Amino acid sequence: MKAKGCLTGLGLLVIVLLIGSFFMPSSMDLSVTKKLEASPEQVFAQVNELTNWENWSYWNKMDPSTKTTYNEQTKGAGASYSWDGKKTGKGSLTILESDPNSGIKTKMNFEGDDSNPRSDFMISPEEDGGTTVTWDFKSDYSSKLPWKRYQNAIGKMMVTKAYNKGLEGIDAYVKEHPEAHIVEEAPVESLTIEEVDQAAFTAITASQAGKWSEFGSEAYVNGFGEAMAAVEKAGAIINGPAFAQWVAWDTIADHYEILCGIPVEGQGASFGGNKTLKASYYGPYEEMGAAYGALEAHAKTAGYTLGEPMEVFVTDPQKEPDTSKWLTEIYFPIVE
Repeated sequence: MKAKGCLTGLGLLVIVLLIGSFFMPSSMDLSVTKKLEASPEQVFAQVNELTNWENWSYWNKMDPSTKTTYNEQTKGAGASYSWDGKKTGKGSLTILESDPNSGIKTKMNFEGDDSNPRSDFMISPEEDGGTTVTWDFKSDYSSKLPWKRYQNAIGKMMVTKAYNKGLEGIDAYVKEHPEAHIVEEAPVESLTIEEVDQAAFTAITASQAGKWSEFGSEAYVNGFGEAMAAVEKAGAIINGPAFAQWVAWDTIADHYEILCGIPVEGQGASFGGNKTLKASYYGPYEEMGAAYGALEAHAKTAGYTLGEPMEVFVTDPQKEPDTSKWLTEIYFPIVE
């Protein structure tokens, strides 16, 4: 009787666990948001340089046996590293996109896993000088198997804890090492600033809008694709390099809107024709924030109020592989 009772109890437990599994998440999607005292520049510097992760990563502290191998590039888009640990297993992480104004997008690979996991940092400045950071994890993997659902639930709790600890670690490290962050300025030879009257021109454009925290290169890709399709449909003659005109750029309201444009002869909307503050920047797009910082500093010194900027992509990246030679002209209208 006792044996039968034990078997019955075990059977009931299995049934309960099976039913309970249907209420468990089938994937590992999660998001952690924290308000940090660290500035957006400090947060970006800690995340954008992969070797800095050793300063605050919970995973490194949880598994001291982890061996980390860095790629030749450790900073910005294209940077990557791999790890091998008793508890953390084997895997790698690569930075896909890096923008000091919005955040960093990464992809990961875990040995034996084909779920295409991604992990992104969204950075939003606060009026008090602090930063709200959202660190998320998304995966294509999902399973209807009961035990897999329990694994996902446990894994989600572990990752959520690690992300919370990691963001707290960034704040703590910056407080203890204020000298660790130095705002990078573009080298003098790669950036020139001047006051110019921007020539008037006409262009066919396509609008892109959305949340600033989700802004990425796809906005440019989609916008220029739509604009070029419109140019071809109109049979217009292109007479200048592609550009992006910012319409809205609000990190507090988490909103952006840009016009991706192609200059053409005698068609479309009118642009330019006003007094501007212009920066001629040479370098990769993801490091263009230094040019914006220099322009804003120049405007503050001169007592100027600036309108929304325009980015003119003079160099075709498909024809010039050396990113240090990419010329981008940034125009800020001077508001009288």
